Amino acid sequence: MKLVEINYFEESYLELKFSWKKFIQSFFPAIIIALIIFVLIWAGNYFDPLGENIFLTSFSSFLSNNWLVIILFILVLSVWEYIFKVFRKTKLRYIAPFFDSVGMFFGFWIIALIFYGLKLFIEATELHIFFSFLHDFFYDQTILLFCLIIIINYSNFFLKDRK
Repeated sequence: MKLVEINYFEESYLELKFSWKKFIQSFFPAIIIALIIFVLIWAGNYFDPLGENIFLTSFSSFLSNNWLVIILFILVLSVWEYIFKVFRKTKLRYIAPFFDSVGMFFGFWIIALIFYGLKLFIEATELHIFFSFLHDFFYDQTILLFCLIIIINYSNFFLKDRK
């Protein structure tokens, strides 16, 4: 990437110049994760074709059902990361908290699914109820949690912007 000096509000900034090569390279993480997911699905079906192992069956089922969501999420965030890096000082910075919120929400979604999957291996009733509660709470309050994350990120953005 070439650095180009620009004047923005009478201040001097070094900003990255857009490059198609770097833009195309931002697709590689999604392609690599897609290949890994497809190999894991194949391995789960190959090593446990009858579905006798609960972990392999659940994991393979999760990846089979959610592979597109995971790959699209990684693709969008990696492209966004490059575009935001190049055009940081433009109006794109006002939508950066939204993409940060989507990333946080995706992480919470993965954590809720992990907790839900953990209850398959736990015999204790209290932990089983706790993990079920976390999973059910996340799915029942999805919109509220997403709005709360967006509000927190934008309030942090605007408070940081004032200084």
